[in-house]
Amino acid sequence: MRKSILKTISSDKFRFTFDNRRVHFRGNIKDIRIFEVEELDEELPVNRKGKRKIDENDISTEYDDWDLEDTKGVEMSELYIDDVYVLNHPCISVVIKRFSIPRKLLVKVLSFTFQKNIESPSHSLSIKLVSTIAKRLKKDKNKAFNEVERLLCITLKHHILTFFKTKNNAKLLHSIEDKILEILQCPLKFSIRILLVTLLIFVSGHPFTESFYRVKLDSLARQLEYNVIMLHYISEEENVISESISPAEEYELRFMIINFLEYFCQDTPYFEDLSWTEYSSNAFLVCLDDTVKKLAKLVNRFIKAYPYQTNYIETKTIKLTFIVNHMIPHLSCLYDCGFFEGKMINGVAYSVLANIARTMVAIFNNEENKKKLTKKTFCYILKGCFLSLSTIGIFICKTAFQYSYFKRFLIQLESWVAIITALYKLEHEIIEDEAKKKKIIEDKVNENKTVDNDTKENENIKCRNIEKQTNEKEFIENKTKESETVEYRTFENQRKKSENIIINDSEDQALESEIIATEKNETLEYKSFENQTKVQDIIEAEDVDNKTKENVAMEVETAEDQSNEHVNMEIETLEDQINQNKTLEGKTIGTEDVKIPTVKDKFIEEVEGDKNEIIKCRINAPEPISEKDIDLYRKELQFYWDLSVGVYRRYIEKITKGGVLYI
Repeated sequence: MRKSILKTISSDKFRFTFDNRRVHFRGNIKDIRIFEVEELDEELPVNRKGKRKIDENDISTEYDDWDLEDTKGVEMSELYIDDVYVLNHPCISVVIKRFSIPRKLLVKVLSFTFQKNIESPSHSLSIKLVSTIAKRLKKDKNKAFNEVERLLCITLKHHILTFFKTKNNAKLLHSIEDKILEILQCPLKFSIRILLVTLLIFVSGHPFTESFYRVKLDSLARQLEYNVIMLHYISEEENVISESISPAEEYELRFMIINFLEYFCQDTPYFEDLSWTEYSSNAFLVCLDDTVKKLAKLVNRFIKAYPYQTNYIETKTIKLTFIVNHMIPHLSCLYDCGFFEGKMINGVAYSVLANIARTMVAIFNNEENKKKLTKKTFCYILKGCFLSLSTIGIFICKTAFQYSYFKRFLIQLESWVAIITALYKLEHEIIEDEAKKKKIIEDKVNENKTVDNDTKENENIKCRNIEKQTNEKEFIENKTKESETVEYRTFENQRKKSENIIINDSEDQALESEIIATEKNETLEYKSFENQTKVQDIIEAEDVDNKTKENVAMEVETAEDQSNEHVNMEIETLEDQINQNKTLEGKTIGTEDVKIPTVKDKFIEEVEGDKNEIIKCRINAPEPISEKDIDLYRKELQFYWDLSVGVYRRYIEKITKGGVLYI
C-alpha cells in the first residue's frame, strides 16, 4: 500500500534532503504533492547494494517472507522446531484463527534466540514492562526501536510457550490499558505496532481470560480504531513514520484489530468522538481509496477464475470487504458532518471519491466480467459493500447539485448509477445480452432434463431393490419353516421311543420300519431343501449377472454411474442441492465454505489439550445470511436505485436547460 503524507506543496522540486530524511514526491492527486518520508538509521550497516543487512533476530526484517522450508540461510536447528510445533496445538490454533494472527510472524518470534530461561515469570507481560517501553519511546524515540522490538519478542514468545500455564490475566490487562495507549500514541515502526497488537490479542484471547476481559478505556479503543482506518495508523501528523510495507502485512494488522475491537470493545463507543482534522480526514480517505483498489483487483481475479478454484481468492476478498465495510460508516460520518460541502472540488476528498467511483464501475463495465456475472457470483457481503459505497456517492452528488460546479460531478454520478443499476439487474436477473440469456436458458433446460432422467432412474433402482428385498425375505421365511418342521418330527420320534420301552417284536419291527421311513423322508426333505437352495442361488447368480449387464449398459449410456450405490449417492446429492437452491435462493456459491474469522459468532468446541487436560475453546464460524437480511438488501437496492435514477434525471434536465434548475 502507498505510505504517504499529504501536503499542499508550492515548490516544483521533486526531491530534496533535509536533516536525516529523504523525501520523494509523487504527482498522484491533482494539485497535491504526495511525498514519502523515510527515517534514516545511521547506525545500521549497509551492504554494497545499499540495502540494510538483515539480522536473524530482528523481527522487522521481512518477517512475512520467512518459511520453515526457506530460512534465508539459517540452520533449521536454530529455529527451535519443537517450539514451533506448539502453534499446531488445537487451543493455540483456535486463538490464531479467531483473530487471524499471522502464523509466519509467530514462527519468526519463536525462532528468536534468547539465552536465558524464556519461561521465567520475569519475561511475562507486566505493568513494569509496558511502563519501561512507554518511557523509552517517549525519551529516546526511534533510538529505542531495537530494544522495544526485542522486549516484545521475548514477551510474546514467553506467552506462547507458557500458554497452558497461564491464569486469568483480565485484571492485569485492565491495569495496563493506559500504558498501552501511551505506546500506541508514540511514533512506532510497523514491526513494533504489529508485535504489540499481537501480544495484546494473544494474552486477552486466552481461554481463561477472554470471558472476563473487556476494554474499559474508551481512548484505547479509539486509538486502535485509528490503526484500522488511518493511512499511517494514527491521526496526528507529527507522529508519522513512513515505511515500505507490503499490502499483505498491512491488511493482516487491520483485520486483526477489527476482530479484537468487535470482540473486546462491544460496549465501547470506539466509532464516536474521533478526531477529524484536515490531516486525519485526508489520511482516512487515501487509505480507503487504496483499500478499494486492492479489493477491486481481487474481485476481478475472482470473476476471472469463477466458478473454479475461487475459495482462496474469495476468502481474501471477503476479508478486504470486511475492512472496507468497517470504514464506510466513517465516510458516512464525514458526509453527515458536512466535510464534503466545503471541499467539493478543491481537495483530496473530490479526487478520492472520483478514484473510487472509477475503480468500482470498471468491475461492472468490463466486457469479460459481464459474460460471467450472475446473481450468484457475489456474496451478499460484497454486494452490500458495493451498494453502501455507491449510496454515499449518490448523496454527495446530490449535495453538489446545489452548487454551480455540479457538472464536475456528472461523471461520478454516472459511475454510481451504473454500479447500482448493475446490482439491480443481477439481483432481479435482468439479462440484456441475448446470447448470454439464451445460454442461461439452455443450461436450465439441460439441467431440468438431467434431473428428470436421474429421478426416473432412481425410482427404477428403488423398485428393483424393494423387489429383491421382498424375495429374500420370503426365502428366509420358507427356510425357517422347513427347519422347524424337521426338528419337531425328530423330537417327537425320540420322545415316543423313550416312552415305549417294553414292546413286542412286531411292534419293534413296525417301529424300526417307521423310523427308517422317517429317516428316508427326512433325507428326501433335506435333499429337496438343498436342491431348492441351489436353485435359489442359481437364480440369484442369474439376477446378479442380469443386473451387472444392466449396469454395464447404464455405464455405456450415461458414462456417469458405476454402481447402484454410486447412483443413489449422486441422486441424493443432486436432490439436496436442488432443494437447497430453491430454499436459499440468492445465496452465493461457496460463501458458507469460506470461514471468515468474525469473532461475534459464538459456538463452543471441546478440544483435547495435553494428555488429560481439556480446555473449552470458543471458536467462530461464518454466520449464513438470513432471508430477512436478503429481503432488506433487496428493498434498499430498490430504494436507492430509484433515488439514483431520480438524481441523475435532475442532473440531465438541469444541464439541458442551460444550468437553470428544473423541477
